[in-house]
Amino acid sequence: MTSQHEIVGLFATHLWQLTLLIVVVGLVTRLFGTRYPRAAHSLWLLVILKAIIPPVVASPTGLFSWSPAASVQSTEEGLALGFDSAAPSQVAVAEPSALGAWLGLQANPWLVALLMVWAVGVFAVFACWLTRRHSLLHNLESHAAEPSEGLLEEIRLVASRCGLKHAPRVLLTDENHGPATMGIFRKRLILPTRLSEVARGEELRSIITHELLHIRRGDTLLSLLQVLAVALCWFHPLVWWASRQATDAAERCVDDDVVATAGCSAVDYASALIRVLEMRCRLRPMSGVVGVQHGDITVSRLNTILRSGAKKRLGGGLTPSLAFVCLAALVLPGQTLDSVRPSFCHFTKGGEQSSATAQPPVLVNSDLNGRQQG
Repeated sequence: MTSQHEIVGLFATHLWQLTLLIVVVGLVTRLFGTRYPRAAHSLWLLVILKAIIPPVVASPTGLFSWSPAASVQSTEEGLALGFDSAAPSQVAVAEPSALGAWLGLQANPWLVALLMVWAVGVFAVFACWLTRRHSLLHNLESHAAEPSEGLLEEIRLVASRCGLKHAPRVLLTDENHGPATMGIFRKRLILPTRLSEVARGEELRSIITHELLHIRRGDTLLSLLQVLAVALCWFHPLVWWASRQATDAAERCVDDDVVATAGCSAVDYASALIRVLEMRCRLRPMSGVVGVQHGDITVSRLNTILRSGAKKRLGGGLTPSLAFVCLAALVLPGQTLDSVRPSFCHFTKGGEQSSATAQPPVLVNSDLNGRQQG
């Protein structure tokens, strides 16, 4: 049976560890995020994973696993949630509610109410995201125009240059949505008709490259993880902020790849973003998709793009992946090592519970002892 104190302790532990990690990552990325966008995005991805994974795993490599144990024990403190630990016979146990019985705990009414409020919030965030996504996709597919053969050939060429085996399906829309990408298994490239008409050749190519690099990086899957983290921690404003920072860091990573990897001109790419910015009155931002949003185009971002043409950024490879794994081993385990050490409990005659650390059994060889006595 899961106790109420374990539920409350798990929630409190997750909350303070997640908050501390967001604050530390926010300070680090504030200082070095512009110079090292890939490192900044990796740090924010760790925050997203920390928001999703509860602190139920202990590891000697985890920083939080060495923190002092803060678990609430009813037999020693007896202060949480109105329980008295004087003796087992004096403890008034509440009858489990339906939700409490389903969760496997004898639940306090206030705890049941909080769990219900949290569950309703999670459902509301997911329902809102799914509704908007379904409505957007239905609207785009029902009003999509047929792209020209020249545009399709350009997209196939850019996809091959970006290392994609297959070009995504193109949704050319008059609804002033995009540019953006969406879909995890069935990739879609959303392009507004007006942008494809007014943008010059190199400008349009850089915008297409930007969107296809999002697909190559797997940002559509990462955006789903962000939605999951925000839904699970909908009550935590710093998680919403961290999700936004992760999106901004991903955009800066793609900016570097467009100029450094894909070989697009920094001037043409900045000009293309300005073209999107000029259309901000017509283009409507879309939630739940990955792509160029006019609200993300700032003077600082444009200056960084223009300077990136003269700089060599840190590339991919095995070293960043190993660094990410090492950082994950440091920050993701949240269970304290003290809480998983084995102990044996027994009751004294007065009904008080005491604990003793497990002692290894002593093995006695009777034949050897007999020969020593003889």
